[in-house]
Amino acid sequence: MRPRVKKIEGPREEEAPAPSDNRKDYRPRYNAANLLDESGGKLLPELLRKEDQTNTSFRAAVVLLAIAGLVMRANAQYTVTDLTPAGYTGLFGNGIAGGMQVGSGAPTGSTISHALMWSGTAGSVVDLHPSSYTGGSVANGLSGGTQVGYGAISLGGATHALKWTGTAASFVDLNGSFSMSGAHGVSGSAIVGFGTVSSGDNHAVLWAAGTVGSVVDLNPTGSPGSIAYGVDGSHQVGVQLLSTGSPNHALLWSGTAGSVVDLNPTGYGTSIAWGVSGSVQVGQAIPTGAVFSHALMWSGTAASFVDLNPTGFDGTVARGIAGGEEVGWGMSDAAFGATHALVWGGSADSAIDLNSFLPFKSTLSHARGIDAAGNIIGDAIDPDDGTMHVVMWSPVPEPGPGSLLMFGAGVALAVRWRKKLFRFGTAH
Repeated sequence: MRPRVKKIEGPREEEAPAPSDNRKDYRPRYNAANLLDESGGKLLPELLRKEDQTNTSFRAAVVLLAIAGLVMRANAQYTVTDLTPAGYTGLFGNGIAGGMQVGSGAPTGSTISHALMWSGTAGSVVDLHPSSYTGGSVANGLSGGTQVGYGAISLGGATHALKWTGTAASFVDLNGSFSMSGAHGVSGSAIVGFGTVSSGDNHAVLWAAGTVGSVVDLNPTGSPGSIAYGVDGSHQVGVQLLSTGSPNHALLWSGTAGSVVDLNPTGYGTSIAWGVSGSVQVGQAIPTGAVFSHALMWSGTAASFVDLNPTGFDGTVARGIAGGEEVGWGMSDAAFGATHALVWGGSADSAIDLNSFLPFKSTLSHARGIDAAGNIIGDAIDPDDGTMHVVMWSPVPEPGPGSLLMFGAGVALAVRWRKKLFRFGTAH
């Protein structure tokens, strides 16, 4: 059965901070407010209202077919692959696409993280860290044969946006004239992230062709700063920054600074957009007067937002989107800050708690990316030894439409036969 989202219990554990682009963490705190129910469960009532347009047997078949579909969705199952490689600690799983995964981890005994790549198993790990970046490196995203992230030129020093093509030796430094930079997302040859300009401010940037010479400054006119986190085709998403460097409003671009769209919805203060797929964007926003953020989904405008925060969680974040599903995590303040990885199907009540599929009972898990096939990358702490594991959740195939149609046809036949029995007075 699909695990129902409910209040989660466990001791308080602080989330290990994810590596940040310029030593600041731009994620707003989670945020508690009332659930906005965008339930997809209205399908069945809509079907029932069409009774007068169909005969009894067809109605029964369609209704039961709809029920079967809802049950199938409720019974979604996932298998978990532990990608934790031997010899690494402090692991994070950040991106997934095309059967490959990326993230970071520190070699045992080292104080710096290394960008890592996997191809579906722990033993497949490839260390992407360029040895000349003595402050460490992180891989954030991938597309096709390209991986992106950043490396620090010295311990505690400036970071440079990097891209790789499968090996440590293949790295390309995208920093150019910026004093500092980082790459957060990639789609085809297009890469997004930030670059620190001469004023010291961070500007969202697009390396349109994946080269230093193709850089486009996306920072909106008059904005103190910005960062781009996600890209898909011709669209980019991120956040506008305040003069303090703190996040302000979620932003959407279409390749130029002038194309910017402010996604911050009415009734919310701070917001960030983390991911984009086609015409849909995901992120988080803090309702006015609240403490914790809610995971949000948009369709290109501020007014189009859908609040994904489900019952049982005080705060949520949506970090990735693909194939009509969104991933992130949720936190329960009542459970001392326990955090669980989540996947949604476009509405708050569609949330599935991925934590329950883990082979250990974690009180701190995150889903950070999802691919077109529904495979999810993230990380989770094993409370038995306190280590962070990189994990991949893979959906168990569900019955195909053919099976459900056969089920529906069988129901229709059974209804017709039962009507015959009643007609001849032989039913009991």
